[in-house]
Amino acid sequence: MPATHVSWEDFPENLGIDHEESKWYNLAEQNANIRLHSRKLFVEDENEIAVKVFNYSATLEREKIFRKETEFLTYLDDSSQSADSRVFLIRQQGSWGALAITQPAIRKLLSQLRCSPAIVNALRAFGRRTDSVETSYILKHSEEHGRPQTNGEWSIRQIGAYCQVNPSNAHTVIIINPSTSLQKQLERFLHAEGKPSFWNLQRAILSSPVERWRWYINDVEAQYLDMKTKAQLTHVDEKGIHGNLLGAYVRFEDTQDVQVLQDECYQILHCLDLNSTIVQKLLDLADEEVQNKKCRAEESKEFLENLATELEIERKRVHSILRRLDATIALIRTILDFQSLASLRANSSAMKDLAEASSGESRLMTELTKKTSKDTEVVRTLTLLALIYLPASFVSSMMGMDYIHVTGTASKLAFHFQGEFWVFVVLTALLLVFTFFGYYRKVRQAG
Repeated sequence: MPATHVSWEDFPENLGIDHEESKWYNLAEQNANIRLHSRKLFVEDENEIAVKVFNYSATLEREKIFRKETEFLTYLDDSSQSADSRVFLIRQQGSWGALAITQPAIRKLLSQLRCSPAIVNALRAFGRRTDSVETSYILKHSEEHGRPQTNGEWSIRQIGAYCQVNPSNAHTVIIINPSTSLQKQLERFLHAEGKPSFWNLQRAILSSPVERWRWYINDVEAQYLDMKTKAQLTHVDEKGIHGNLLGAYVRFEDTQDVQVLQDECYQILHCLDLNSTIVQKLLDLADEEVQNKKCRAEESKEFLENLATELEIERKRVHSILRRLDATIALIRTILDFQSLASLRANSSAMKDLAEASSGESRLMTELTKKTSKDTEVVRTLTLLALIYLPASFVSSMMGMDYIHVTGTASKLAFHFQGEFWVFVVLTALLLVFTFFGYYRKVRQAG
């Protein structure tokens, strides 16, 4: 929005997009903040302002003091185009008083000088102290969830609290998602004489969660001790990992369980840090009330100090568990490394035995090959002898039959065949054909 469309009365919204720092701030929100906190930050009577101006470029009236708003606004109008070197001093009415300038005067001054919107944040650091006390916070606490099917018995939950005390010492408290123990404590206040004070309510909101954290951390520590005991009782030798007397031994899954427990501890530590910050803020508030003697907060201050000490003790317990978990997971990993080494040795030994068995089988196959080679030579020799003697045997068999007679003289030989000889020839030929046919059919079926 251009600066000409918005009056200086809406600073810093009138700076518009031309100002180099406007893009970093929500100008409408800064304008609303000045208007919202005007009664706290600035005087309302236009005759109560106290603004001093040093003009280092002027020759006369180098110092001016303005006691009225109209005079100061007129001065700003007259010097709107001034290029003098000036210093504006705005006093505060006491340590907890308002700034001695009205809202219109400060808006016109900052608008004319085209100050950065960041100055609004600086202004909000001053102003009157209100008589009412307000505090709000989110408190982390642990509670048993009662779900047996899940791992762990505890859940981390949170309580939102807003507390307001007005000058008449009446207080209003809004509690979001109260715990069961807190509800019981608030019910007890109904049956007590008188109304609970602001600090009694703070004690009720803070006391129960701290005690629950102690039980939760006890449960986490018990889980750690189980893991540590299992790791320490695991027997390890050159043959690998052996179970202890209870039959338990570490596995790779145990490293995952330890890491889950470590993450749980870091989450607890984060919640305890947040709670410690809240307790410290309330302790500062109680200390301030005690110093100003606005209420009897001495007992509550002592309670908060004890609470802060107890939270610090629980934080140290969690840090101790984390350090011991680091040592335990290192032990488990060492044990698993030994198991891997033992497995590697066992595999090496098995491979060595297998290699020796393979070597023995190779030697046996070599001997069998040699024997087969020798048998082949014998068969070859027998085959050669059969080639030599088989024709003679066939001829002698044929001549030994009565189917053939040989007659002759010194100059002539004659062969005489009996009639049954041709029967022998025909039967032999048939059997030979049948044999070759059967062999051929067998070969085709095998192929």
